[in-house]
Amino acid sequence: MNIYLLRAVGVLAGTIIGAGMFSLPYVFRQVGMGVGIFYLVFFFAVYAVVHGMYAELICREKGKHEFYALAKKYLSFFAPAIVPLLFFELFFTLVVYLTLAPTFFGMMGGVSSYVAVLFFWLLASGFLFLRSSAFSWFEVFGVFGILFVVAFVFFSGLYAPARNIVSEPFSFPLLFLPLGPLLFAFAGRPAISRVLDIYLKATSLRRRFRLRSALFLGTLIPAVLYVVFVFGMLRFSPDVTEDAFSSLHFLPPLTLWFLGLLGIITILTSYVAIGINIREIFSEDLRVPRFPSAFLVIGIPLFLYLVGFNAFFRVISITGGLFLALEGSLIVFMWLRAFPRHAYRWAGIPLFLVFGASFLYQIYSLF
Repeated sequence: MNIYLLRAVGVLAGTIIGAGMFSLPYVFRQVGMGVGIFYLVFFFAVYAVVHGMYAELICREKGKHEFYALAKKYLSFFAPAIVPLLFFELFFTLVVYLTLAPTFFGMMGGVSSYVAVLFFWLLASGFLFLRSSAFSWFEVFGVFGILFVVAFVFFSGLYAPARNIVSEPFSFPLLFLPLGPLLFAFAGRPAISRVLDIYLKATSLRRRFRLRSALFLGTLIPAVLYVVFVFGMLRFSPDVTEDAFSSLHFLPPLTLWFLGLLGIITILTSYVAIGINIREIFSEDLRVPRFPSAFLVIGIPLFLYLVGFNAFFRVISITGGLFLALEGSLIVFMWLRAFPRHAYRWAGIPLFLVFGASFLYQIYSLF
């Protein structure tokens, strides 16, 4: 077994799996298990293709291959808007994790939503001053935490009494409901450059593996894990809530406390990893001084939460349906400009339709 292939797959899968998973039981509960599986397979295919497109773009470049650098080359007319788009995407992703804090702290004991958010925000803000290398060891706890939660939910659901899962009556808007959460649940663009670094190192050491295989498997593993989690959660708690875990109030207090602790560790590691990434973009790419950049990274997510972006499902739908849909469209557009005679150029049309439908639906739902 090629250890470098495993590392590459792990990096991509680990980046993809996160808060998006917690929205999926509710999505499946709304649209039905069969339709939910169809959407899951469909968006796995969408992102398997998009991740491949982005990898081809990066492989074509010999210098820096950050998203902004690629946009300046292939989308020069749109480049000034790329930085705000990236920051909106990343800051709203942080808000998604803030909205989960009351759920997990609530599982550990009675505490108000705003107290839970404030405590989590203060804790995470302290970690944001660490170097990314110093924090990397802590990410391991987050990975094991989410795997344990999935295993617990799956086996609890497996041995729970069989219950009918009643979906909502069909309505046209329900067809668009899964788009934002599933775009959020499968997006892994930030990990592609790290996957490529592993691939190049493996090639130099004559341990080369197929890059497309790593991208395919790294996108497939989250899809399989999502099915396992959704199946277990809907068997375990058919009347699932938007964040999945608020519906587990019937569990013994000690079990709730332990799951709440694992949940906090999981969202804390993800929050800090993204926050450090934003801080480094400010300081290294945009040359913003250290303290102003730290103030922005710490303050903006809490500000967005306090002004009304405090509902988990709404925020994750906005982040996926608006910002990640735009990001996906830009990746496809850059790929089409970089490879104008590619044999699979036609694939851009259905991808534009998917991202466009998601974007327009989110705009409609906001107003």
